[in-house]
Amino acid sequence: MHLHSNIVMNKIVKITRLDEMRIKDILHQNIGNHSEGHLLKLINKIESAKILDILDVPKNLVTMNSRILIKDLLREEKRVIKLVYPDSAWKGKSLISILSPLGCMLLGSVVGQIIVFEDNDGLLSKIYITKILYQPEGSAHYSV
Repeated sequence: MHLHSNIVMNKIVKITRLDEMRIKDILHQNIGNHSEGHLLKLINKIESAKILDILDVPKNLVTMNSRILIKDLLREEKRVIKLVYPDSAWKGKSLISILSPLGCMLLGSVVGQIIVFEDNDGLLSKIYITKILYQPEGSAHYSV
């Protein structure tokens, strides 16, 4: 069973031009590994996204390298995570790769949104985006 996100299911996802370019490069480098459903969703998300200039990014939008306070609604746990590119994900448990099921769903989500997805073990997860603690664009860190 594959579930999509949320509160705003038909909303067009917004991402930055820099995120779009970097993620497309990563996907092209891993072209043979796109058989997993969440990676196909990531490809579709990127292809259908509204691309934003870095100066037009809303402060409540999850972009790459954002630090986010989330609440796991099934486990009643809060934690801080950071959405990162795959080469940084191995550096810590709180670093979530864009190529993971959670990472794919986080990109373009907004504060107050609930995302529902299957984790790497096929278990259902339900995450509430509580707060963005750091967003590169919101801090004028445009090359992060």
